[in-house]
Amino acid sequence: NVIIWHCFTWGGTFMEENKVLEEKDNSQKENNKARRWDFLLNVIIQPNISHLYGFFNNVDAETRKLLMLSDITDKQAINSNIIDLATSFRKDFLILLSVVDKNLYDSSLKIIDGFVDALTVSILDKGINLTYLPKFEDEISNKVVSCKQALLSNIYSAAELE
Repeated sequence: NVIIWHCFTWGGTFMEENKVLEEKDNSQKENNKARRWDFLLNVIIQPNISHLYGFFNNVDAETRKLLMLSDITDKQAINSNIIDLATSFRKDFLILLSVVDKNLYDSSLKIIDGFVDALTVSILDKGINLTYLPKFEDEISNKVVSCKQALLSNIYSAAELE
């Protein structure tokens, strides 16, 4: 009976110690997550947020030219400019996200690449009349807004990652 009592006592103590260790580990994970978010916010996002908004403003300005131009050569030039803007945005902003979170960088890059690909299809499709405002809004403007929203949501979601 004494041996059984010691086994139960030791087992109970072990389980309590294990629970304390798990709580401590969870607390450390939360602290690490908070520190990572603070670093991301203070060192990367806040000082560089102008690149994000600048990118979308520049893409918007570039695409607005499509309302007045229908020549394929002009469309190709605009598309090329958008690709250049996206390349600069990757270098000026997105690459910084990889310092804190590789998955955040990868998912943000996927959003931007998908956005540029979708714009390219809409811009270069000869069957889409982008000088017609409702078509322009559907094919271009809505995609700009949706991408900006998706990218900001993706970055914000980093605060909730484990």
